[in-house]
Amino acid sequence: MDETFILQKFTDSLSRGAEILALLVLFSTLITSLTPSRSNDRRLDRLLQVLNLLAGNVGKNRNADDR
Repeated sequence: MDETFILQKFTDSLSRGAEILALLVLFSTLITSLTPSRSNDRRLDRLLQVLNLLAGNVGKNRNADDR
């Protein structure tokens, strides 16, 4: 096999992974910005915590209603 072929496949895979990660962060940010960060349902509350983590809403970067 040609080394350039292998390198091209690797960079294509890496590029596709970066696109998927960017879309995941984008959708997590959209969902968390449109929903309240606290819920009475424990499962929904856990899901929102995970989405906040994926969206980068951690540390000092919090939703407005988290304060």
